[in-house]
Amino acid sequence: MPTFLTTPKMSPELAARVNASVSGKARGQKRSVVRALLGLAVLVTVALAIGSIAVSRTRQSDALESRRTRLLESFRERSASVAELDRRMLDRSMDLLLTLSAPYEGDLVSPKLRNKEQLGATLAQPTIYLRAPIEGFDDLQSLRAASEASFPDGSFHV
Repeated sequence: MPTFLTTPKMSPELAARVNASVSGKARGQKRSVVRALLGLAVLVTVALAIGSIAVSRTRQSDALESRRTRLLESFRERSASVAELDRRMLDRSMDLLLTLSAPYEGDLVSPKLRNKEQLGATLAQPTIYLRAPIEGFDDLQSLRAASEASFPDGSFHV
């Protein structure tokens, strides 16, 4: 490609250098190689970043699944040790809870509990805590709903 930067009075070597500089062919090849290498480096970096994120997520998922499996195994082991009689405790105590939901009759302390040892033995027995309005103790369905609702702040004390 001719240029106005060269004149016929220039030495041929100088004119060749000016033409090469203006055409960008010699330097352009170096630039295209550098640009290609830079693009390849960016591509490899992005691929490595995506790969490391995928590996990290897989490891986290595996660790979570492992913890979940251990927790379920622990739950199964512990629930296997609970007696069937204990599992049906709420069903067995429904009649008593319905009876006790009658109008308040005043404080009554059994003569047996006036003895410290007997009182301590009675208080050491399992207890049931239920939080509900009085209407929650009217029937079995209300009682079940009250027991499920009071689970977060109540418990069975063993």
